[in-house]
Amino acid sequence: MEATSEKRLRPILTSILTTSANTSRNSTPKSTTSSTSITVPPMKRRVSFTNLVGNPELPIPDKLEDILEADLNRTPSGKPLESTSPTRVVETTDLHHACRHLDVDRAAVFLAHASSDSVNFVSVEDGYSALTLAAMAPDSHFDVSLRLAQLLTHHGASVSLPDSQGFTALHWCAAVGNASVLQHLLAMAPSSCMDLPGANGDTALHRASRFGHADCIRLLLLHGASTCALTLDMHTPLDVAGFADGSTVYEASRTAARAAFMSSRPQLKTLVLHHPDCHEHMTAASHQESPLRLAAILDPILQHPQETIHVDVSSSSFHPSGMMVVSSDFAFVSLSVVRRVHSAKYVDTLKALHHQVQSHTDGCMALTPRLQVHVQGTAVAAAKLESICDTNFSRGTLKAALRAAGSVCHAVHAVAMGKYRNAFCVVRPPGHHAGWSGLLKDSISCGFCILNNVMIGAQYALDTCPHVKKVAIVDFDAHHGNGTQDILTQHPRPNVLFISLHVFAEGFYPGSGGDHDYARNIYNFPIHPMWTHAKDKGSAAFRAKVTQVVLPLLRAFGPDLILVSAGFDGCHYDIGNKQYGQRDGPVGLDLSPGDFHWVTTQLMLMANLCCNGRLVSVLEGGYGRVRTEHDDKDDTSPDGAVAASPDGSQPGTSPEDNHATTAPLILDTLQASAHAHLQALTCQSYVEPPPVKTRTSTRTPAPTFKAARAKRKKLT
Repeated sequence: MEATSEKRLRPILTSILTTSANTSRNSTPKSTTSSTSITVPPMKRRVSFTNLVGNPELPIPDKLEDILEADLNRTPSGKPLESTSPTRVVETTDLHHACRHLDVDRAAVFLAHASSDSVNFVSVEDGYSALTLAAMAPDSHFDVSLRLAQLLTHHGASVSLPDSQGFTALHWCAAVGNASVLQHLLAMAPSSCMDLPGANGDTALHRASRFGHADCIRLLLLHGASTCALTLDMHTPLDVAGFADGSTVYEASRTAARAAFMSSRPQLKTLVLHHPDCHEHMTAASHQESPLRLAAILDPILQHPQETIHVDVSSSSFHPSGMMVVSSDFAFVSLSVVRRVHSAKYVDTLKALHHQVQSHTDGCMALTPRLQVHVQGTAVAAAKLESICDTNFSRGTLKAALRAAGSVCHAVHAVAMGKYRNAFCVVRPPGHHAGWSGLLKDSISCGFCILNNVMIGAQYALDTCPHVKKVAIVDFDAHHGNGTQDILTQHPRPNVLFISLHVFAEGFYPGSGGDHDYARNIYNFPIHPMWTHAKDKGSAAFRAKVTQVVLPLLRAFGPDLILVSAGFDGCHYDIGNKQYGQRDGPVGLDLSPGDFHWVTTQLMLMANLCCNGRLVSVLEGGYGRVRTEHDDKDDTSPDGAVAASPDGSQPGTSPEDNHATTAPLILDTLQASAHAHLQALTCQSYVEPPPVKTRTSTRTPAPTFKAARAKRKKLT
């Protein structure tokens, strides 16, 4: 065998070791008497660190001078880089003055007598070419600028010549809204000029989007401009709509730009999935994981399906827009797909329970002890008492669970195939605590979960979407996704990355997720609860971990799809965010709806960078807050934000205390958090609403007016 002489652009390692037919490349060959062994003749190992593979027998010079001389006489390898624009010559001419003053006649006289190269000279003062000056004409002179552009391109003006900021004439037409000149230049320019980035990464489509020029957006999209092109800070053209200066949003421009994108590229919309079947999973009358959770999120969306999304700070109302498609048109997940992530014994047990519960007196039974007995083999006497179980199995539970998992599979397929930019599955029951066999052996509870929706979606993507080779799962629920970790531990998948951000403390369910599992691509980032004296806790710690570890992990892994276990129980005041038995005590996390908007935006930016924005979010936790005397005095909760039990009784306080009687839960925290999440998915800006009034808080209280005055007197 001869070493290849093919030219390559990377270091080349050629090595064949003496080996036999029954040994691997990495094993040490052993002596054998077998007559069937085959010996491959040994070869020299050669390593080349040059970009040109020449004669391997030529000696390497011993002297530095000889190496430098040999490099001078080298044969160039590869093709030279082709430039899309002419050589930049800096010289101010009369043509620049003519174009600056929009004087077509003067420009024509200059071009009639000037050299052909001078049409592409850039001025000394500002670095603009004549064509760029024509393109940036004010809207009152668009007709004149068109005549100038036609004259200049006729004499060879380059459309791709950048100014000092890297912007071409296409960028300037898009920025000022000069659609007539833009159309002319697009007809003249090669396709390679369409998505040329400026110094900040902006393409012409980014510029049109920033300034809200709908006609220019439609023109650029018609000619094939990329909606996936990224700025240096990982924003797509849709992301920067209305952000003219990069930080301040202009709503009129934003609205116009988004409307143009949605009409020309409906696949940029967000898919929101829900289904009435998910309401049929019934829990105990006093349970916080009730169907009303879905109503709190969905009712404002379904009432205003075509209105513009905005946050009315005075009423905390939320209005969706044409940037999303709300649908219930999807199938159940098949049991064959479920069996890819759950054991056959567990699936068969769920089927048997489904048949049993139909004839059950109450139509609802405790799930945890039945899984302990029928799946784990626990003796009936040693199983958990039904009276203290938090996860129930009702007549409609299996139907709801299969529909919820089906929504994720449908969303995964739609997003992976490019039909939608991203998706949000507003479904129940949640799933991230459901392990390979449902209930984990060391867990005290099923955590309200039946099927692991997000893992089913991940496996479905890997099995059915050819271009999805790697999937990342990010779980920001307040509780550790122990079920997801269990499935990946029982059956490792090197092409799945799991990242969990959660509270980790004594007495906080499920009590796992303190360590990483590097071998299985599992990374747990526990956050100190607010009731401790740790410095790194709460919102600041949450954001720091996302920025410092979650995003770098995602970038290094390079997923083709990102799935999100979106739990909103980390919101301040949520009852799922407290220690067991401490319903009036401090919370574990103090996240605000703004934090959920922020983390969603960060994940979307990473999805833009890694996988063309492909992201599917699935609802997990988030249960609401306890009614206080402030709510009784001033009942201003948004529509659908007050949870009452189906039979009028009062909901419970914690996952293990659903039999307690309390005041009805207020779901405004869940509603605001989920809507902030959805606003980020649909590229909406966020305005922090007024803080929730409550009697307990772990935040530092704002000083009263009297305290502030007293402090000032002391200082003086």
